[in-house]
Amino acid sequence: DVLSRYTVMDVIENFERLDSKLLEHSLAKHKSGLYVLPCPQQAEESEFITSKQATDVFQFLKGVFRYLVADVGHEFTKVAIAYLDLADTILLVTTPDVPSLSNARSALDIFKRLGYGPEKVKVVLNRWRMKGEIDSSVIQKNLSLELFSRLPDDWLNCLAAANQGKVLVEVTKNSELGKGIEKLAFLIT
Repeated sequence: DVLSRYTVMDVIENFERLDSKLLEHSLAKHKSGLYVLPCPQQAEESEFITSKQATDVFQFLKGVFRYLVADVGHEFTKVAIAYLDLADTILLVTTPDVPSLSNARSALDIFKRLGYGPEKVKVVLNRWRMKGEIDSSVIQKNLSLELFSRLPDDWLNCLAAANQGKVLVEVTKNSELGKGIEKLAFLIT
């Protein structure tokens, strides 16, 4: 539930004159205190972002903020790879079902070819303990990597939070998923 007048395209177009003040005006601020730099509003605009531009923006943001979270989606575009190259930690989020785990296996193979080792890539199992799930020991064996974190299944509260434009802890205090997210945040900071 964050509205922004500007996107990463605006930051790129004004990069030569970018300073912390202009950056602050370009970011949307969530009431929790987090800042957001949205992707372009028109998906086709993303095709015009070069890996150098993505790298420049990411490096600038790293100089301003202590922590950055970049949701690079599930496609390995030149921009996504530029962000992944610069990341200290990559959280590969998957769920305990065959299609998701197959995609996670493919992503891990790509990460290996890109030279990202287990010290950089961490697997997060989302929707843990959902009905019909594959056992986490089987998941670890098939991915050849330990699970870094397990986030319990809490679909109804997540849906309620999303539909209300709120963060999970505003909808349900002390939920197991909320505690899991807090623990994950502690592990990566």
